[in-house]
Amino acid sequence: MRAALAGLGVFLFSNSPAQQQSATYHDALVVLRDTLTGVQAALSDLRRDLPSAARETVLARTAEVHARCRGAAAEIPRAVRVLRPATRESRTRREGEALISSIRRLRVTIHRECERGLRRDGPGTWPDSLRAWIPYRASRIDRVIRAYEAEAGKFAAAAGFKLEPKLPKK
Repeated sequence: MRAALAGLGVFLFSNSPAQQQSATYHDALVVLRDTLTGVQAALSDLRRDLPSAARETVLARTAEVHARCRGAAAEIPRAVRVLRPATRESRTRREGEALISSIRRLRVTIHRECERGLRRDGPGTWPDSLRAWIPYRASRIDRVIRAYEAEAGKFAAAAGFKLEPKLPKK
């Protein structure tokens, strides 16, 4: 009986509130990272043969990027909500604020460059317009995702956990 109680005590102390909070932060960052990886993969597919792709292919791939961006945009408010307590903790305040700021920039860029800029239809010959603008919009999206990933890594280090490395790009 004493062994069982001692084991329960070790279990309770090993799962301290700080460790539980770090696990919550970790999970939120991994989910957001995974949705952003989906955006990057769809952008890569879109750029692969953009100059020679048929109009229908450009529109279909753009629709996939747009859907991935909507998925990432839907995940952002949850991530901010989960990470907000980190801005009140002394050990993670600075990194938490920088991370949330990068997430907000991510949201603005995804909305402007992807949700609005890569919408389903637009003026003129839309597939040709998309061909012209996709390299610019994709580079802006990639840049803000890389900035977010850098801040997420700094935050994870300050919070005392490690984000699993992303899978290498092919």
